[in-house]
Amino acid sequence: MSYGAPTERRLLAAAPPPSPPVFIVGLHRSGTTFLYEALRTLFPLSCVTAYRVLHYRELLELEASYRALQAQRELAERFTSWGLTDRQIDAVALRPDMPEEYGWVLAREAGRLTLGAATERAFRELCTKLCALEPGHVPLLKNPWDTAQVPWIAERFPAASFVFIRREPLSVLNSQLKAAVINAGPTPYLDLLLAGYRLGRYAMRGQRALLRCLGPERFRRLMVRGLARDVARQRAHYDRALAAVPARRRCEVHYEALVTRPAEALAPVAALLGLPLRASYEAIEPRPRPPRLLPEVAAYADRFQP
Repeated sequence: MSYGAPTERRLLAAAPPPSPPVFIVGLHRSGTTFLYEALRTLFPLSCVTAYRVLHYRELLELEASYRALQAQRELAERFTSWGLTDRQIDAVALRPDMPEEYGWVLAREAGRLTLGAATERAFRELCTKLCALEPGHVPLLKNPWDTAQVPWIAERFPAASFVFIRREPLSVLNSQLKAAVINAGPTPYLDLLLAGYRLGRYAMRGQRALLRCLGPERFRRLMVRGLARDVARQRAHYDRALAAVPARRRCEVHYEALVTRPAEALAPVAALLGLPLRASYEAIEPRPRPPRLLPEVAAYADRFQP
């Protein structure tokens, strides 16, 4: 526990119960971060960020002692010292308020990336902290590792809402493969997240050793096979999750529509959440990106249907 643990526990005990959470559900590299940023821009939602992951054990104390802004500035300076402007796997700016998966909090606090019986207490604590940090806001959470867990989550959190995001699977595979190659190289931000998760550190060391041994081209050929199987498996989990959540508690956004026509794509989300708009839809800038498939991914075109 951190130095300020007793104070943090006292502040947590005094915090009111959190609002029912909103979950974003989608595969890794399916647009969950863009959707996350869009929703927190439009609605009063309290989100998991890089700062809130890395300073999780002292969030309430930092806020109560007026040191939160200083802690965020110091984290921003640390990012700047790396000479990076984004998180390397895409163009998302590397900054303290960058959206992040709640799985990192679970991994660092309870030893697992997924929400289940063993991590439920840590997750509920996270929701309480999010609402205490921003009173009147609803916790917004995403964790692509939990796609298969959605039926269980929907049962355990009967008041929760779910925003699903679907992306063309070949593009998901392409983006996952690019990310795997980048993450197998020097990635100081990922290493910082993994510092609190021993199992993840070991897995990443193995992946990096494999890249050094095989070289980039052979590494991509090997990785694409496993990733293709995983994308197919996760798509099946996604479809089962969508079917498991009652229609009144969920909606679905298509990535291709979201990045080209965000106002139209997000209208069902606004209806589901029933929260007041705090910004115009014009604040969400379209980000169309023509696909540039890696050769290793293009070979799988006939195996995946949109």
